[in-house]
Amino acid sequence: MASIQQLTVMGREIGFDPASVRALPLAEERFPDVSSLAIDVSGGCNLRCGYCAESMTLPKRPPMDRELLVRSVERLFEWSDPGAQLSIFFGSGEPLLQPESVKTVGKLARKMARKNSRGLSLFLTTNGTLLNARIIQWLVSDGWEVKVSLDGPREVHDRFRTDGMGRGTYDRIERHVRTLSKKIPERFSTTSVLCQGSDPARIFQEIAGLGVRTLEIVPAAAPPGASFLPGETEIDHYRAFILAYAKRVAKSREMPTITRFQTQLRRVLGIGNRQIACGAGRTLFAVGPEGGLYPCYRFVGLDAFKLGDLHTGLWKDAVQRFTAGCARPSTERQQCGRCWASPLCDGPCFAGAALIGKGSTPPGFCEMIRADSEAALWLADTLRLRKPKKLCGLAGIHLNG
Repeated sequence: MASIQQLTVMGREIGFDPASVRALPLAEERFPDVSSLAIDVSGGCNLRCGYCAESMTLPKRPPMDRELLVRSVERLFEWSDPGAQLSIFFGSGEPLLQPESVKTVGKLARKMARKNSRGLSLFLTTNGTLLNARIIQWLVSDGWEVKVSLDGPREVHDRFRTDGMGRGTYDRIERHVRTLSKKIPERFSTTSVLCQGSDPARIFQEIAGLGVRTLEIVPAAAPPGASFLPGETEIDHYRAFILAYAKRVAKSREMPTITRFQTQLRRVLGIGNRQIACGAGRTLFAVGPEGGLYPCYRFVGLDAFKLGDLHTGLWKDAVQRFTAGCARPSTERQQCGRCWASPLCDGPCFAGAALIGKGSTPPGFCEMIRADSEAALWLADTLRLRKPKKLCGLAGIHLNG
């Protein structure tokens, strides 16, 4: 049984009992249990981002035709449990290269959800360059959850997020970020990639200044040695930033939410702790342009990770090999077993570890998780007795009265 860890965070001694937050073992026998679908609608992207993980690992894919899109939605409703909350994700490549397809899927899925009395969420991740007033209108009216990739200030964003001509893209998306922040503040967020030379404090300041209420900062995904990976300096800056953010949150009434930090705060309180990074290959599956089924969009087109197709369904043996292999729980990862923060971490992205890390966690991930965990432990310790109601609110726990 793990002993209580003693951590010193911002001059305070904090005791951390791993056993109190350790996730329950997975009931692997119940998987696959389909409730979410990722659709690779475009098969490509209009940008040439310098750190794009998909361009490093995935083959070229054609756009998906309408018949296959309709069949994908139908299969989600057929294969899922009648009581399950369903979700559909568009995030591979640039989905808005095929805006009418995205819109069609959303409307069809909403119609089927109403007919079958099912809960449904629609998610779109986009680089934002193809947004316009018409697209924004239907994203807002159709209830989409929208995430735009934005790396911070113009000079930072434009270093890597460039088009095919090598031009920066910040000026093309800034106004759309402001618009979406105003129209759907609770359903809009941004994601920023931390690279070498990036300053997380400046990233946060810039994005918060655009009115964004929810954002995430993630490390660039690449093999060790890549020139754009965040180094010790960037990781040190991130740790200083997230600790300072925790102090500001403790004093301030309202701050933009950093999703990774909020997740760690919930885990410190024992909420939502689990042993896997996501439901890929268990509850989430991706559909490729040929109708193949894969664990998530980051595996689309890779035959070694094909788990079935829309015609024959999921291949249980292939699913079990995946979940026992690169999608194994964090408790079965040697690297995780040596880390004090492992009970607060669900392990690495399966695709990142398998395709980029070659079995190991990609650089930067563990260091940022430990920084988030330290800051979350400090904030929980600070507010637990003095402001428990505020702590619950920050963790997304809604109290009556």
